[in-house]
Amino acid sequence: MLVTAGDPARLTGGHLYHRRVAEAAADLGVCIAVEALPERPLGPAIIAGAYTLARVRAMQPDALLVDSIATAALALPLLAAQPPVPVIGMLHQPPGGVRPGGGLARGPRARLDRLFLLRADRLIVPSETLARALRQAGIDPARLRVVPPGHDLPAPTGPLPDLRRDGRLALLCVANWLPAKGIDVLLEAVAGLPAGAGARLHLVGATSPDPAYTRRLRARLAAPDLRGRVLVHGALPPDVVAAYYRAADLFVLPSRAESYGMAFAEAMAAGLPVVAARAGHVPCLVADGETGLLVPPDDPVALRTALQRLIADPPRRQALGAAARRRAAALPTWRQTAAAVVAVVREAIAGGN
Repeated sequence: MLVTAGDPARLTGGHLYHRRVAEAAADLGVCIAVEALPERPLGPAIIAGAYTLARVRAMQPDALLVDSIATAALALPLLAAQPPVPVIGMLHQPPGGVRPGGGLARGPRARLDRLFLLRADRLIVPSETLARALRQAGIDPARLRVVPPGHDLPAPTGPLPDLRRDGRLALLCVANWLPAKGIDVLLEAVAGLPAGAGARLHLVGATSPDPAYTRRLRARLAAPDLRGRVLVHGALPPDVVAAYYRAADLFVLPSRAESYGMAFAEAMAAGLPVVAARAGHVPCLVADGETGLLVPPDDPVALRTALQRLIADPPRRQALGAAARRRAAALPTWRQTAAAVVAVVREAIAGGN
C-alpha cells in the first residue's frame, strides 16, 4: 500500500514515479495499491493522516509505503499507532521540500518529515545526492536505499508534433512552474538571444502549482522581448511529452535544485543535448561538454551563451545528443526500478520492524 497526497494522476515527477513503478510491479506479480490524502493545511492533514492510517491498517497490507509529500501528515499518527508492517518512505525531496539553492528547510512540516524519517524502517531515495543530504542530516545510512527512476519513454502512438513549423529550432523545457525549476532564469536567457537566433522555446508542464510564481512568469512572457519566442503548452500526458522530446532539437532546464531530475534522463534518452544549471543531482546525469553544457545556477547570461553555442553549431548538438543517448542507455529502465523497489519492500518484510 502506498500513501500519497493530492491527485495521484497529477503530472509531477513523484506521482509519475509511483505510477510507472506500480505498472511495472504488476508485471512482476506485485500489487501496489494507492491511498491518497486530501491536500490540506498541516493540521487538518494530520487528522486526515490518522483516518487514512486506520483504513490502511484495516486493509492489512504487507508493507506501508509513504510518499514524501505525505510523510509530515503521517508522522504523528504513526507514532501513536504503529502498524504491524514495515513502513517505507518513498522520498523524492528532502525534509520540508525542495528549496531553491539547496539546503534543508525548517519549520513544522520539515520537523515532522524528519520525525517520519527517524521512524521508518527503510527509506527509498532516487539518488545518491539526496541520500548524502539525508546522511548529513543524521539519518541512519543502513536504512537508506538508492533506487533511481527509469528513463525509458513511452512508445510513440502517432506522428510527432511539428515544433519547427517555421524553420526555427525547437528548444524544449519540461517542468512544472515552480521556483526551484528556474524557468524565470530561462525566460531572461531566451529574451536576450539575438533576434535572428532562429530558435523558439517550448514550455511543457503545469502552469499553476505556485500562483505567485505563475503570475510572475505570465507577466514576463507578455513583455515585447519575448513575443513570438516562447510557446506555452501546459501539462501534457506522458506519451505526448515523449513525442515532444523526440521532436525537439535541444533540452534546457536551469533548475536551482534537483533531487534527481527525471526530465533530464528522459531528454537524454530521446537523444537531446542538454543545457542545464550545475545544481543538485544534475551534474551526475549531464556530463558538461560531453552530453550537454552546464552553467552556474541563476545566471541567465551564462545560460544564454550556452544556448547560443549549440543553436549555432549543429554538429556539436548532434554529437552531444548522441552521447546523451548512450549515457541514458546505461540508466535503469522502469522495470528495473520497480524490481529494485520490490526488493527493498521484501527485504523490509523479511527483516521485520
